[in-house]
Amino acid sequence: MSVGYNLNNTKITDRRVFSGFTAQRLFARQESYRLTDGQPKNKLNVGLDWDYDNFGITLRTNRYGEVFLPSGFSTAANNNNIALAPGEVPGDIFLSPKWVTDLEFRFKPVESVSVAFGANNLLDTYPDRLPFGTVDGVSYGFNNSFLPYSSQSPFGFSGRFLYGRVSIDF
Repeated sequence: MSVGYNLNNTKITDRRVFSGFTAQRLFARQESYRLTDGQPKNKLNVGLDWDYDNFGITLRTNRYGEVFLPSGFSTAANNNNIALAPGEVPGDIFLSPKWVTDLEFRFKPVESVSVAFGANNLLDTYPDRLPFGTVDGVSYGFNNSFLPYSSQSPFGFSGRFLYGRVSIDF
């Protein structure tokens, strides 16, 4: 059995100006929060590997913490005031914490051959759907109606993946 916990605290400590770009342009509110809050603040991993004779099972589950997606609406007020906290700008989105579980069964019919089948994201967990259309006076457009999940989801957005594997040792 294994257990792991990760706690992130990312900060921007300096903003330097590069030729042709101002610090506000490179590190406006949206990009700053993407760096500091665009990944989970915490992650919990729990895993169990069990083998008995010719059989084996692996069970893993991960809990990904909340992810903040800063508003993509570019206005001078939003971009120049990087101090606006998450949730203070219309269009800010929070992806809620999620659990993702993987399971694999293994069997060795003979010493040098192993057969396995399993599922990544066994429970078919998806990130929160992104808003589309006009919600609370904010127009998100309609792209999110056919691309409903954020590409910044820490565990992807493809759902369950089933697989089979045959391994031969020689």
